[in-house]
Amino acid sequence: PDEHYWATLNYNIHLRAPGGYKAKSDPTQWTARYVIWGKRGCQGIVVHGICILSTADLPTLY
Repeated sequence: PDEHYWATLNYNIHLRAPGGYKAKSDPTQWTARYVIWGKRGCQGIVVHGICILSTADLPTLY
């Protein structure tokens, strides 16, 4: 829930939050995701079984 709450606040153009997303929305109906389940291969922290990526995980993403 926390991940959705902050993303919604950041993306809502009507709130005009400082540092919020100002570009127009992408019309595609899909979102690409990269998830590491559990601690295996995760350099960040694990919350609810999902790796919260850190800067140490950047080589894995590239």
